[in-house]
Amino acid sequence: MKFFDNHIHSNFSPDSKSAIEEHAAQAIQLDMGVITFTDHLDIDSPLRECDKENPFIFDTIERNNEIDRVAAMYNINIFKGIEVGLQPQAIGKIKEFTSRYEFDSVIASL
Repeated sequence: MKFFDNHIHSNFSPDSKSAIEEHAAQAIQLDMGVITFTDHLDIDSPLRECDKENPFIFDTIERNNEIDRVAAMYNINIFKGIEVGLQPQAIGKIKEFTSRYEFDSVIASL
């Protein structure tokens, strides 16, 4: 039986400092079947004093390119996901954002 981790945050989320490659190497060691990166998207997250821009909006193209690079290098299945903070006032923006990219998994966070 293979294990799957379908909820990993990488350094593209403000709550993780781990690189995608680090997670992939660990997944190989653990003989996992699939890992999924579900970095945060919180469109209307309030800024903290130290923020110049919203830390919960990441460069999806850069992140997905890094996933592709690491998946090819390690020959591991890596899914592209996102964890969306569902805020009623941002539903339209969320739908617009998620329609621009292909995600294998979308987690809704209420």
